[in-house]
Amino acid sequence: WARQTMRELAEDEGDHARQLMTARYLITGQCRQPEALPLELVSAGDWCALLRQRYHEEVCAARQYDRAAQSAGDACLSQLFRDLSRDETRHARQLMALLEQNILAF
Repeated sequence: WARQTMRELAEDEGDHARQLMTARYLITGQCRQPEALPLELVSAGDWCALLRQRYHEEVCAARQYDRAAQSAGDACLSQLFRDLSRDETRHARQLMALLEQNILAF
């Protein structure tokens, strides 16, 4: 279940990147591919620490997208940022659920 949840979160983040690249192209006419991120192997002992870190990153991203939505001058862009903020909040809840299950396992 945890592995599937993490895969789904990664797919969502890929979707977010594509949506943002599309919005950038619509606004600027410039197409830019994102840089590849290095993959990190995580040991079982680091799992809870990783979930905690990812939870905080998702909460922070949700807040930043919400701020961007409020300051965007374009209604479509504001809606995109609100949608992304909502997704990041959902991700944070999913990570919290994974963390709760892992803490109970100790």
